[in-house]
Amino acid sequence: MSFNGRNFICRKPGTAPLDRLTLRERQVADYITRGRSNKLIAAALGLSPRTVEAYRARIFLKLQVRNAVELTQRCLSWRPTPPPGDGSDMPRGQWHH
Repeated sequence: MSFNGRNFICRKPGTAPLDRLTLRERQVADYITRGRSNKLIAAALGLSPRTVEAYRARIFLKLQVRNAVELTQRCLSWRPTPPPGDGSDMPRGQWHH
């Protein structure tokens, strides 16, 4: 998975709430919004699960959310609207070919 800013769910730099997060916090937030456990996030990022727990707590505090569901909802609401024709105009649940 690439973390160059294009593949984040929580990805819109320049948006005030997300500007509060460091790059590493955005990486952790992205994994959280994808339903990954602390243990899987830790393995993917080369961190300990306790470090991921600390990042999770800071992310929730900075973005004023109580759980992963709220984090995901907030991040999705902050996503930029993609331009027409990039496949995003397809109804949800359909495969992009």
